[in-house]
Amino acid sequence: MYTAHINNNTYQIEFESNTLQKGRLNGEPFKLDLIKDSETEFHLIKANNSYSVEVVSVNHDSKEVVLKLNGIIQHLTLKDEIDELLKNMGLGKSIKHDDKEIKAPMPGMVGKILVKAGDSVKKGDILLVLEAMKMENNIKSPVGGTIQAIICKVGKAVEKSEILLVFA
Repeated sequence: MYTAHINNNTYQIEFESNTLQKGRLNGEPFKLDLIKDSETEFHLIKANNSYSVEVVSVNHDSKEVVLKLNGIIQHLTLKDEIDELLKNMGLGKSIKHDDKEIKAPMPGMVGKILVKAGDSVKKGDILLVLEAMKMENNIKSPVGGTIQAIICKVGKAVEKSEILLVFA
């Protein structure tokens, strides 16, 4: 189940199996004919209505998509059940960068550490993988800088807001 926010409207979407062409929209069945014209352009037919769809931009971190639907810009945010659960638990916020410390955004277990003390990183580089709720969560650097110390250990549990690493 997905929740889609388009402009000021909210939709509940359930897709059948592994297809994006059949499912339920707000509880009502739907079927789409979808033709991919290019990597970012599609032709869509739903209920005998034809739509030209162009993907203008995608932000994978915030799950925000800008579409051009028949020439009109539409802003779309798509969240799944895990996103909604994290939001309701107060864990859906981005990692805070406070006093050069990276803290765990949620309780979990450290699966991988991809940096070591002395490494230079850029904003957006993946620093470590935190396993939580049967998912692997990439913890990215909010800033560029040099890693001073790794506080966490692979295989060890961490609590929400526990310091994982420190920048120099």
